Amino acid sequence: MKRFLWVFGVVLLVSCNSEEELQFDEKEAIDAYIETKTEAGDPVPELTTEGVYVSYYANYEGYEIKEGDSIGFYYAAKLFNTSSYFDTNIESEYEKFGISADDRNFDPVRVRYLKDELYPLGLEYGIKYATLLDVISIIIPFDLGYGDQQIGFVPAYSTLDFEVFLVEHTSDKIKSELAEIDAYINAEYILHDKLKAFYKKTIQEGKEDVVLENDTVFVKFSYKLTDGTVLEESSGLANKEIVANFDGNTYNKGFIKSLIGAKDSSINEFVIPSYLLDKSIGDYKPEDFVPVILNLEIDSIKK
Repeated sequence: MKRFLWVFGVVLLVSCNSEEELQFDEKEAIDAYIETKTEAGDPVPELTTEGVYVSYYANYEGYEIKEGDSIGFYYAAKLFNTSSYFDTNIESEYEKFGISADDRNFDPVRVRYLKDELYPLGLEYGIKYATLLDVISIIIPFDLGYGDQQIGFVPAYSTLDFEVFLVEHTSDKIKSELAEIDAYINAEYILHDKLKAFYKKTIQEGKEDVVLENDTVFVKFSYKLTDGTVLEESSGLANKEIVANFDGNTYNKGFIKSLIGAKDSSINEFVIPSYLLDKSIGDYKPEDFVPVILNLEIDSIKK
């Protein structure tokens, strides 16, 4: 069943300028808004391949939403570049927005992420760019919103802005990976970097100095699967020289996140979930929903 997220009201058809003219004016207004946000240092909306604009007010690493996944989210919907909210399922906000609470459900919207399950279409297109606990804004051009219909207080040809807080996300494949990780770890492992299913075990404590972003670090490391299958090892006795940053690096996010914050002369083991494995490990191409184990030895740090 398609989920309709709008205020209830009379549906009217309106006529006005040609849609081409309206789209041109709308694009100019969005571009001006983006320029203002850029100059102010605020989160900047980025155009997606589907034609909506997404910006992040809170952004976490996590599993991408895939077709068939179960998600739950809170939302507040308003007219673009205004404070005119017309719908929300956030109980603490509806009075502030001046929205009637009659017959309103304040639970998260819970759906399976499937084609045509969410309405307007721009919401379906935009929400997939959120990961768990993200707060995002989805600017929806009118052709992906309510189009030429007036819906309640929302005029025809309106650009919409849905603010979305993703609070639930799961699937059978995610559950399987989390179960594999849970079966591997024990009480010696702690959650690392506050990220879901990313764990660390300290083998050797190390010194006081820690790796900071952009430090040059000399390391030895090895990767394996949870069943012990070795994927890659740094060769020989020599330490590998690595710059601890994410830009232009040949190492995956999980490796760099393990490296940053590690103590000089420390040895640690990290359980890295698949969503942090964005690059190959030697000849091994990471598989979806398959975690890896990283053993990381810091020899020295060059500031």
